[in-house]
Amino acid sequence: MLWETGQADRMEHKMLHCSYDNKTCYYAKTIPVIHELSSNTGYISGGQNLTVKGYGFGSGNIVAKVGDLPCTVTSYDKYQFSCTVKDSPAVSDLTTTYVGQHGIKNTLVNTTIAANKVTLATIEDTTETDWIRTNHLSVELESHELKGDFYGQIFKGWFIPPATTDYKFYMSCDDHCELKLSKTPNDITAPTSIIKVDGASTFRQYFKDNDGRQRSSAW
Repeated sequence: MLWETGQADRMEHKMLHCSYDNKTCYYAKTIPVIHELSSNTGYISGGQNLTVKGYGFGSGNIVAKVGDLPCTVTSYDKYQFSCTVKDSPAVSDLTTTYVGQHGIKNTLVNTTIAANKVTLATIEDTTETDWIRTNHLSVELESHELKGDFYGQIFKGWFIPPATTDYKFYMSCDDHCELKLSKTPNDITAPTSIIKVDGASTFRQYFKDNDGRQRSSAW
């Protein structure tokens, strides 16, 4: 789905982000987020009413699409909007990879009560049945703080560059973290490691590389 974000709400206390020395600060735009859809199936004949629940739909500048076809908005407020689905010449292709909404899937892996504790190498091992995994949608790239020992987190999402140019990525963590990025658009099968931090760093200390730990990628 697509929507207008230029009139997003400003929540100053959550939008401000600064480097560890407070010399570099910026505001992150509060963008709309989807939490729930009234249905994930329909008919090619169209005419169904679809309700999208979440936050940030109060501007009225909403352009919604279902299967690349317009979904006509019939009502909206800050927390949800409804639209009428158009008829489609064919069923949706569910084998295709789609870039989804703004936000990142965050999986919290809790191994506090497990015999095998989580490591950077094993964090995506789904065979560990005694690990507790919970998923939620993150709208920013900062993880939970002060959760305790033997926790790990996995962030997954799409990076859509605003312009064709060179980019540098920064990362800090406690204790170990790694950033992987695919070299092929829309392909997540074999991402390449571009940052691997081996050891703890202070909160938001992602501009400090002179202690032997790589916290930034190449351009």
